[in-house]
Amino acid sequence: MKTIPKNLQDAFFIFLSVIGYQAKMNSDNSMVCINPRAPKERRQIVIWRDGKMNKACQLVWTDFLNHWLLIGREFIEALKEKVA
Repeated sequence: MKTIPKNLQDAFFIFLSVIGYQAKMNSDNSMVCINPRAPKERRQIVIWRDGKMNKACQLVWTDFLNHWLLIGREFIEALKEKVA
């Protein structure tokens, strides 16, 4: 999958902040997220406004989906509670 579904974007952005990514918006409507402690291939990810991801972000997206499969619905609910 190369795009993030609209209904999961908020949960994914919260997940990124929890695991240490810091976001910065660019003028081309893309968001660059950087985690200096992440492995080199996952250190800088890019997400465009329409949900498209670069290759590094696709790796982190796969991690997000694996957490969701492992933990279940509680994973998404816990992420939503972090915002509230």
